[in-house]
Amino acid sequence: MIISIGFRVNSKKAIIFRIWANKVIKDYMIQEFALNDVRFMRANKKDQEYFQRLLERIKLIRTIYHKQVVEKTVNEYEKCKVIKIEIMYQILIN
Repeated sequence: MIISIGFRVNSKKAIIFRIWANKVIKDYMIQEFALNDVRFMRANKKDQEYFQRLLERIKLIRTIYHKQVVEKTVNEYEKCKVIKIEIMYQILIN
């Protein structure tokens, strides 16, 4: 909605806004999240709640990623175990 309103205005501020908005949307679509870099780098004391929420999200992402890595590793190990058993069986038969 905001972007469509921004396209009706042809001032320098509107152009700057559209460039910024398109960049944020593109980042969000590619990365699936948007981070306020300026606010992040400033690190004011009043932004502690923002950083706390951000830290909680990062911890959640790490937990999910770690779980996926462990599951993938276990699955690969199980595949290797099956292959090893099949090879040993073939050796015993021959």
